[in-house]
Amino acid sequence: MSDITVTPCSDCAGVCCDTLAITVNIVDVARIVRALHLPVHEVLARYIDEDPREQPYVFWVRKQPVALALNPPGEKTCGCPFLMKVGDEARCGIYEIRPGTCRVYPFSRQKTRVYHKRTAICHARFKVDPGDETIHRMIDDYQADWDIHAGFCEEWNTDPPRHPSFDKLLDFVAEAIDDGRV
Repeated sequence: MSDITVTPCSDCAGVCCDTLAITVNIVDVARIVRALHLPVHEVLARYIDEDPREQPYVFWVRKQPVALALNPPGEKTCGCPFLMKVGDEARCGIYEIRPGTCRVYPFSRQKTRVYHKRTAICHARFKVDPGDETIHRMIDDYQADWDIHAGFCEEWNTDPPRHPSFDKLLDFVAEAIDDGRV
């Protein structure tokens, strides 16, 4: 008996992982850098987030709303550095510690209704069982991580360093992780 669950993702070549910016929160970053023993500066890339709904979740650097994203592989501007190609298949190289955005994609929730996002780039549609609490728990955990992230955004935005820069922001994130604050 196999432990592998067959989902629409099982037959995908990793389109979302290969073509989207993988935005992350500070909890995701802490999980990844601790598990892989990587420096924060190597893991993260700057992502200009211009969605006003995301304002509590961005760091302001020189009047620009900056979100954190995984550093794309090679010379690419988007995509996940942990996407592994095995023959014609694409698989997550950090599946157990993958970011929350990957855990819940392509789903969203309004009140108690979970649905497949219309803007998702998936080739297949997921059907969500209304009685399945698993996706609700994943979305709740995802939101809780972003709420923690919002606290760090508020801390940075309230008292930014002199001459803020993306490198100083990465230092701030690294220090929060190293100090065990996240």
